Formats: sequence, structure tokens, C-alpha cells
Amino acid sequence: MQTVAIRDLKNNPSNMTKYLEKGESVFVTKHNKPIGITIPLNDDVLSMGIKKAVAIEQYRLGLISLGKLAQFLSISKQKAIRLLNDLKIDWLDYSAEEIEENYIEILPFTNRIFFEELNILLDDGESASLVLAIEKKLPLIIDEKKGRKFAQNLGIEIISLVGIIRFLYLEKKITKEQTLNLIDKLNHSDFRISDKLLKMILLP
Repeated sequence: MQTVAIRDLKNNPSNMTKYLEKGESVFVTKHNKPIGITIPLNDDVLSMGIKKAVAIEQYRLGLISLGKLAQFLSISKQKAIRLLNDLKIDWLDYSAEEIEENYIEILPFTNRIFFEELNILLDDGESASLVLAIEKKLPLIIDEKKGRKFAQNLGIEIISLVGIIRFLYLEKKITKEQTLNLIDKLNHSDFRISDKLLKMILLP
């Protein structure tokens, strides 16, 4: 995400247009505080409408939660998830309260060059996750085949979502009913858990 100060924008508008022409969104700041966001006007934006495009871009940048996205577009969370899946945008269902309680911590990565190298073959979310996992020396939760292969080649410890669900179930952190509800939600996204895998998760 690029940032342009309003004073620089007045003196040299090309500071913004060069990013927009590359298809990148731009924060406009005043006294180092964001006051607006610009998005590139392309076919996708024109087809989905400005309001929807702005809301989706805000979500993609982590400025609003999934719930706020759904509320802004006047749709259910499930429809918002399907919309993000159609656009191949990674999604996470979290609330401001969960972040404040440190259940979820949002961290930036610093190695932009490495990110851009990975981003040639992987999407934004996978590339950022790989870079951050290396920088923080953390294991990575990833199930997409291509991303897992990259992670393994980079020496990153990987954990599957299915493995986490089974661990939580065995440790009695979630009940059988909660496990089934969680899997049902996953199966309504672009993630699929087969009946055979489900039986394995629920093994005592």
C-alpha cells in the first residue's frame, strides 16, 4: 500500500498517478494521518461499482473487518465471504474486541523486495504470510498446495487447518457440535473437508 502526503500531491500529482497506473491503491495523508484512499479505476472497479470496490479495498488492506464489510454492502457475512472468494481475496473473520484482547495480532512484514519476488507466483496473502513467517520465525497455517510447497522449500514449519481443528477437538477446546459447525462454515467457502477427513478429525 502506497502513501502520498497531501502537500506532495498538490506540488506533484504524478506521485499518485504513477501508483494508480500500476494498479496500486494509495493512502492520502495529512500531518502523517490518513484522510482518504484512492483506488485505480479499472474494468473490475467499473463492473462492481465504486462503493463495493472501495469497501473491498478497505477490507483487503485490513482497515475494516469482515463484519463491517458485510454491513457496508448490506449483505450477510456468508455472502461477503463468497464475494471475497470469487475475487480470490483471503479473508479472516475477526472483531475489534478480539484484536484488543490480543486473541489476534496483525503484524506487518518488512522485506518488501522478497514479498514482490514471491508475489510473481503467489497471491498477496500467501506472499505476505511467507515473508512474515520467516521474519518472525513462526510456523505457518496454510493449506493451499502451491503455497505449502513454497513454504517447505523455504524451511518454514507448516500446520494445516485440519490439524488445528483436530487438536482443538482432542484437547476439548471445542465440542463435537462446534467442530461440525466450523467445518460446515469452511465447506461453504472455497475450503473443502471430505467425509473421510471429517471422520479422521472426530476420531477419539
